Amino acid sequence: MNRQTDLIQKIVVHVIPLITLLLFAVILTSGSYLKKLPEGQRIQSALNELQELINQESWNEALVHAEQLASEWNKLNPKLQISVVDQELIEFTNRTQRLQAYLRAQELGSALAEINTLCYLWQRLGKN
Repeated sequence: MNRQTDLIQKIVVHVIPLITLLLFAVILTSGSYLKKLPEGQRIQSALNELQELINQESWNEALVHAEQLASEWNKLNPKLQISVVDQELIEFTNRTQRLQAYLRAQELGSALAEINTLCYLWQRLGKN
């Protein structure tokens, strides 16, 4: 009976904290995995399409795609909050809003700069 109690104590003292630490490590490093989910794939594809539309100066269509990008981002953002630095999430959100403003104003240079920045932020997201 005493041996069983000792074994249970060892499990509680060693194994449970180890499992907890492993679980936290998996959660905290899941940012790059979450980008590969369908929502993340839609964001990558929306960024690519937007870049083409901006280059073609298809402003109305680009604005619709930018709004879809913002919608997809709003769905994925809560899932990334645990594993990504808050400042990166805020910056991506702000950049999507700024891109929409540039598209409404039909500012080619600013819109191109913003979409390139968004692509860079997306690639970097979850790697820190």
